[in-house]
Amino acid sequence: KDFILPRLSFENEEIFYSGMTVFRDDKAVGDISAETARRYLMLMGKLSGGEMTVFIDGEFVSFEIEEISSDMKVKPDSTAFETAIRLKIAARQLPENCDLSDPETKTKLQEEIAEKTEEELSEAFDEIKFNFGSDVFAFGNLLYRKKPAEWKNIKDCWHEIFKNSSLEISCECVIDDSGRTAKNAVSDR
Repeated sequence: KDFILPRLSFENEEIFYSGMTVFRDDKAVGDISAETARRYLMLMGKLSGGEMTVFIDGEFVSFEIEEISSDMKVKPDSTAFETAIRLKIAARQLPENCDLSDPETKTKLQEEIAEKTEEELSEAFDEIKFNFGSDVFAFGNLLYRKKPAEWKNIKDCWHEIFKNSSLEISCECVIDDSGRTAKNAVSDR
């Protein structure tokens, strides 16, 4: 009943991707931006490729997403969910003093990227949940599969329960720096 579809726009004789349209009970209830849509796809583990930029310690860090996976689970109280996101990325633009050959630097950067990603994904979840009340994350389906007896009791009021649900996001980031030199390529220019 609840789903999400890509939204295409047409301007100056060009067609371009402009986000997604959110549906609830088979009716369009609103649109999300291309950025929120990208985060939604990350949460679902369905983003293939693409670049991401985060702001860390006053500088931009850009990387390419090579692989992403998401493992969603129901917590014991049935209104809380958790997802473990695993990102495998290739660094593209790093701060000048960032040396990925130093294990401590690499670990710190992986942790910071994971933390920023968790924040961004949490914002996307909240935006969709609060603005549209649509379970495009398929948590209801997850409950139906994992706890059918509980689902039977709450399915008629699921949208209200969903609006009060929570999502715990944990992100693991692995930087694939194969093929990079010890020093940041940007600093060598």
